[in-house]
Amino acid sequence: MTHKGSKQTFVTALPTLLRLAKAPGKVRGILGCQGQGHLHPVPMSARDVSDLDWSVCPLDLLGDPHFGAVFALDRLAKVAPLQGWPDRYAAWAVAGLMAVRDAREGG
Repeated sequence: MTHKGSKQTFVTALPTLLRLAKAPGKVRGILGCQGQGHLHPVPMSARDVSDLDWSVCPLDLLGDPHFGAVFALDRLAKVAPLQGWPDRYAAWAVAGLMAVRDAREGG
């Protein structure tokens, strides 16, 4: 998958995906999601908007298991400290949780 023509990893895609996750309904129509399959291509007309310039639908990427795992870690950390944090967690999970918290705080 690419964003603005550059290959993306979970960590590099996360800041933009977090912005889109705040109001997915606002861009669903622009992305042409209705009736489309999972990871459908983004219409060329939507790519004029920087956050929407993806090779596949960024809203579909929000359903990625990595994304769900980061949100689950965030919820669990609110209940109790995460045992072994951060040393025992994958780098993507640490970076993801930090990005979620940063986005929440407006950073």
